[in-house]
Parts: sequence; C-alpha cells; structure tokens
Amino acid sequence: MRTVEALLVSLMLQWDMRFKMEDAGLASRGEARQHISNTAKFYLGSRFAKHWWTLQTSGWDGTPMIEVAGPIVDGIDENFLADYMDNLRIEPPTPQQEQVKK
Repeated sequence: MRTVEALLVSLMLQWDMRFKMEDAGLASRGEARQHISNTAKFYLGSRFAKHWWTLQTSGWDGTPMIEVAGPIVDGIDENFLADYMDNLRIEPPTPQQEQVKK
C-alpha cells in the first residue's frame, strides 16, 4: 500500500507542478486540465486510489487541484484499472494459428 501511495503522491505533485507552471505563465489551465485528464484514470481508477484521493482533498481545499482535478477524479469509474487490465489480456494462439505461423 505504501508503494502505491508513493505513486499517487508523486502524481499529485506532478499535477501541482502544472498549476505552478500556470502561475509562472509557462502553461495554461487547459494544459493542466488535459494532463490530469490523460493521467488520472490510470492512477486513480481503482477503489483504493479513489478512497485515497478523498482523504487528500481536505488539504487542497480552495486550490486549483480541487477545482480542476476534483471533477475529473470524481468521474472516474473505480473499476477502470481492472477493466483496462482485463482488456489487455491476449489469448494464447490456437493450434491452427500456430500452424499458420510455420
């Protein structure tokens, strides 16, 4: 759990850096939003991760993190990662497929 939490913390720090870049005029809010949209489901697409997120939000109240990332994370299916991994499975080749390769 600590290893997974470390990954989640590093993701939030990455997102926070996007907001700092926005404050410095180096990136736009839209770019931060797009980055969060692209990464959130792969890190927060499980029941554990979504629960972890809810425990972090009070420390980010009133910040762009909650304003931007909050609705994105809230919209993630908690079964996303399990479904995604299931879809990555490749069935072993049938004997007929093996024969065609030769």
